[in-house]
Parts: sequence; C-alpha cells; structure tokens
Amino acid sequence: MPDLGPFDRAAGAERLGRVAELLERSGIPLEEIARVDKVRVGEHEVAVKVRQDDGTDRIEVIRQAADSLVLTPVWQAGPAWPVVAPAAPVRVAATKATPADDCITAVVLPDSQVGWWQVDDGLVPMHDPAALAVAVELVRRARPHRVVILGDLLDLGEASTKWLTTPTFARTTQASIDTAHAWLAQVRAAAPGARIDLIEGNHDRRLSTLIQSNASAAFGLRRAQMPAEWPVLSIANLLRLDELGIGWHPGYPAARVWLRDDVLVHHGTKVSSAKASRDPVAVSTIQGHTHRMGAITRTMLGRSAHPVHTIHVECGTLARVDGAVPSVHGSVDDHGRPVRQLEDWQQGVVVLEMAPEPGDLPTVELVPIHDGRARWRGRTYTAPI
Repeated sequence: MPDLGPFDRAAGAERLGRVAELLERSGIPLEEIARVDKVRVGEHEVAVKVRQDDGTDRIEVIRQAADSLVLTPVWQAGPAWPVVAPAAPVRVAATKATPADDCITAVVLPDSQVGWWQVDDGLVPMHDPAALAVAVELVRRARPHRVVILGDLLDLGEASTKWLTTPTFARTTQASIDTAHAWLAQVRAAAPGARIDLIEGNHDRRLSTLIQSNASAAFGLRRAQMPAEWPVLSIANLLRLDELGIGWHPGYPAARVWLRDDVLVHHGTKVSSAKASRDPVAVSTIQGHTHRMGAITRTMLGRSAHPVHTIHVECGTLARVDGAVPSVHGSVDDHGRPVRQLEDWQQGVVVLEMAPEPGDLPTVELVPIHDGRARWRGRTYTAPI
C-alpha cells in the first residue's frame, strides 16, 4: 500500500478511489505495476474567462484534480522473488573439539622383504632402509595400541625352492636375520606399550619349506628339554621375537590377526584389494602381498535385509621398488646384479582408527613413502642421514 499521508478512514477511501480512477484513466493494467514509488493526490483552482450573452466577459474559478503517480513497471523490477537468493547468514559459536577416548589406533606395516644381494664383494639391500626408518617414525608418532607386520618381513632368496637361486644370494640369510631383528627392535622401541604381531608371509615360509624338502629330520627341532619354546630353525626363534614381546603367527596362508571381530589382517593371496573384496566374507580385510597401496569399499546384503559394509585395503611395501626385489618382470645381468626395473608397487604404511566393538567401518589412512619421505597429519618424516 503506498504512503498517502495522514488521513481518516473516509478521506483515505476517497483518495484510494482517486488513485484507482487515475490508473484507469491512464490505461495501465494493475498486473503491469511492480511498485508504486510516489503518489500525489490533490486539486488546484484555474481562473477561466467566460463570454456572457450580453457580450461581456466574466471570470469563473474552476477546481481541477492534480493527481500524479510514479510507477515502476514489472519488466524493469524483475520478479517479486528471485529464483535463487543468497542464504541468510548463520552465526555458529565455535566450540572446543574433544577427542574420542574410545578409539583404537593400529599401524599396519607391509612387506619389507629384508634381504641382500652379494655383489662385487659387497651387500646390496633388497629392502629400503630409508622407507623402514620412516615407518618407525610414523609408528612413534601414531602412538598405536596395535602394530601388525603383514609378513614377508624376510625375503629369504637363498632358501627359495620355486625360483632360480642365483649365486648372488649365497650366504645372505644370516645378514637378513640380523637386519630384520634390529628393525623389529626399533619398532618395539617406537611403540613400547603396543601389542605387536608378526604374520607369516609366503617368503617367510620359504625357510620351513626348505627344511621340510631337504632335511625333514631337522624340522621342528628344539633345544634339549625345552618343549615349549620355538623350534631352533623357526622364524620366531631366529628373530628372537619372545625377547621383543612380538607375537608370531605362522601358517601362511591361513595365518591371520583380528583387530576386531569384523576386521581381519592377513598377508593375503589375492593380487589386488578388488579381488580380495569378492571373497565370500562379510568382514573388512587388510592385506599385504601385492606391494600396492589402495582401498575399496563394498556393501552387501546381510541378515534381515540389513546392509553390511566392508573395506579392503592393500598396504604397499617397504622393500625397494626399483628392481632390486626379484619379481615377475625383474632380472639380473651377467654379473648377477639386479637390473633396474620399475614395478607397479608403492611404499607406505597404513594407519587405522576404529571403535573397539564391531560396527562402523574403521577409518583408513594410506600414508605413502616416496624417496625416503612421508607427509602425514601436517608433518614431514624423513630417514635420518
């Protein structure tokens, strides 16, 4: 309603009637008016000379309406309500975040394949010392409740019965065992209160397979009168796992560790997490074996039509990715040295956070390591020089 100034009800009705009359005289349809900007309603007197019958003139005063409107047409004003309007401002008071105290943190360390080449009277590592050192620092930073080493901790090329064993692997097993034990001691020091588990992988399995194939009488032998300890030539005994407080889980490929009733960690037999996710299991799986990093989620129909959500993770490797580790595409030259060969492998570790009880999927962080460097949660980690 336009502002017509102070008026009583009767006077207001009269003025509105004159505004309506003015619009009608002007021939302006109401639907074409977007806004009445200004209204002026009034009268003025006009003196008019009138010729009389006797030929004389007289002055007659006539009152005339002096009404005016200033309008904004619809085409100029646009629609009454815009199609898209900015949201009304919302102010939310900041609150201090409180971390959950019911969370389990686990760090999963993938295949390192600690091993050596005997080349030119020197030892060349198959594992990546820089990646191993960064992994220890990530464990220290994560302050985990659990640490799981996925297997293939040792390469044991000298004990291989499947692939051609070159002379460059000769007399490298002891050096591999000593190196692996030293690294496990560093992992224990980085997570002194954590439960640490080591799962047997297919490369670790090479030692017992070699003994059973070539010296079955030596398989399972223990020191005299020590029936409860690990066999003398077992991985657990050679790496002194009991002294480090590290649990040993033999029996590849069946060896496994449960982080929760619905989160399974194992070395793995599948060549990708996508293939692992197609296994008929309604649990999440964390695996090594592939030397690749990745994760895939899956939703399946569970009991009573409830969805079951799972995640399947590949954890990468801590071995070298430049051809030093024997592989399908790798080879050696005439001197027995590894030929540089890039595989579709990635170095890194995986950090998981989850509630203690089954239900919600764990939060999975893939932490890549490249050229002895990793960046995680706002910090850069490098191997000590």
